[in-house]
Amino acid sequence: MFANARSLVRLGSGRYAVAAARPFSTVPINRVARVTRMALDGEEDVAAKVENQLVDFQKQLAGPNGPKGYVKTNRYLCKGEWVYELSLVFDSLENFKSYLESDFKKTVADPMQEEMLKSAKPGSWYEGARVYDEF
Repeated sequence: MFANARSLVRLGSGRYAVAAARPFSTVPINRVARVTRMALDGEEDVAAKVENQLVDFQKQLAGPNGPKGYVKTNRYLCKGEWVYELSLVFDSLENFKSYLESDFKKTVADPMQEEMLKSAKPGSWYEGARVYDEF
């Protein structure tokens, strides 16, 4: 509807003015997580297959050739909906960006992702980045 994503504020005269966009500078970025989510194309057997793939991937992440700044992996599995989620946590935005451009991602993580995609329902794969904190 509008050419930009800013909000319009109505002025007393009936005119509208564009409100300034608020930057997210008040939220510090300490750790960053790569979040992946998919609905499994099956149940227990498919979940076990994905789990085995993740165990192998985890060993490589934590190994001596793993990405700089990698902290840990969190895994979630909903056995009611058969949804698999995982997050790779990095100690800084810089190390996360470095991981995205790394040989490790190209030679280890991307092929692992392709294998995991074979276990996902079509169209269910989601991947994104999050500011990560523990309270």
